[in-house]
Amino acid sequence: MLTLTYALVALSVEQKKVLGRLLELQHEIQQKRSRKVVADQRQIESLLAQFVQLDEACRNRNIELYVLPAIRAATTENDSLLADIEALTAMGRIILATVRERLRQAFAQGSFNIEDVCNSLELYCQHLLKRLAIEDMHFLPLAQRVISSDEWFDIAAQFISHESEKQTKKTFDHMVPPAETPSHIAAVNQSNSDAYQAVI
Repeated sequence: MLTLTYALVALSVEQKKVLGRLLELQHEIQQKRSRKVVADQRQIESLLAQFVQLDEACRNRNIELYVLPAIRAATTENDSLLADIEALTAMGRIILATVRERLRQAFAQGSFNIEDVCNSLELYCQHLLKRLAIEDMHFLPLAQRVISSDEWFDIAAQFISHESEKQTKKTFDHMVPPAETPSHIAAVNQSNSDAYQAVI
């Protein structure tokens, strides 16, 4: 019983973190759309990078890695809903890839449509919100019903191991300088070139 309680609390905390981060990014979209904040290339690239990071974090959640596979193994009761959330995840990744490619082309041409970017990222948000709602309303209750106590013990152990791995990775990432965006690299290269020209 304590094992199940621990697992459910861990899942709830994880879901709330994802939802909170998603709502923060939605607010950023609204700011860009309202034109109260003038977005340049680096800001848009940064916003997209944050969505990609969120998407990767979602696919690395405990419910995704351990709980949903256990449900699939235990029952076919909600196979159609499993297919739905897999489709939502796939569409989200396609949206982000499409936005990235459109931005690449737009920046190469020297202009981009902020409204199109915001519309696409907002659609991604809607897909993820729908997935989170399905997980909370259907799969977490189903998991409590169809997954055995022994399986919950194993799942909880995987949660602990997974969290330890994430903390280790987070510590390592803090030791490594962040990757720079293409526009920033180009700006640095141009600055270096200008400085060189001034010298010679």
